[in-house]
Amino acid sequence: MSISVRRSRRRSVKFVRLCTAEALVINRINIIVGTLCWLAQPLVVFECKAAGDFVARVTDTQGVSTANAVVSLHALNFTPPPAADAPRAFMDQRNRRFDPHVLPVRTGTLVNFPNSDEIHHSVYSFSAPKRFKLPLYKDMPAEPLMFDQSGVVTLGCNIHDWMLGYIYVTDTPYFGITDAQGTTRVDALPAGRYEVRLWHSHGETRTSQVSETVQVNDAAEVERNYRLELRAASQDMQPAPSTNSVEDKFGRWSN
Repeated sequence: MSISVRRSRRRSVKFVRLCTAEALVINRINIIVGTLCWLAQPLVVFECKAAGDFVARVTDTQGVSTANAVVSLHALNFTPPPAADAPRAFMDQRNRRFDPHVLPVRTGTLVNFPNSDEIHHSVYSFSAPKRFKLPLYKDMPAEPLMFDQSGVVTLGCNIHDWMLGYIYVTDTPYFGITDAQGTTRVDALPAGRYEVRLWHSHGETRTSQVSETVQVNDAAEVERNYRLELRAASQDMQPAPSTNSVEDKFGRWSN
């Protein structure tokens, strides 16, 4: 169970969000919520909506299961809580490929770019949400990069032109990416209405495809099937030389 705490500047009061049926005021007492907590100051406990689960199955127009599709749910009737700390994620380089090929993250995430290969890489991006360049390096760069603008960030390597990866930055904490069977699930969603958006690197549109609005109810599981129109699979994961400039592979997602 997650607990978020903040202090009021005007009063020595902590505000704690827990899953409970009604608002309570607790003053210097012991309470049990999974574990025993001693509370040294007055607390105001606010109601938290119960949770449900969402399962998405994604195929192409031929009915073939589609991996690496990002499914995000955007709350329409409430504001998701901010992250207590900056989330962290990793985009590795293994066997001269980005691993994972697609990395979905929430805005405000710190991303490390470890290099697990025995050779040097130079990771960079021309994409508007995050333009950057990491000089030639091995192992782990000293500092992670902050991804604080939503959108698609296309990654390349100055040394190995065939290397191509994506960081999908979304402003919602509720998202997942499909596995080889085309399935992903998002658990513990607060009850409410959500807009479902889907994105794939081979999609016909450069932005997320808005599929529908769904209602998630208390302790319920919502299942949905989606079909995406995809371009033919590219050869961006194959170690073959390219005659195009390094900027060409960023053309589709750079703006």
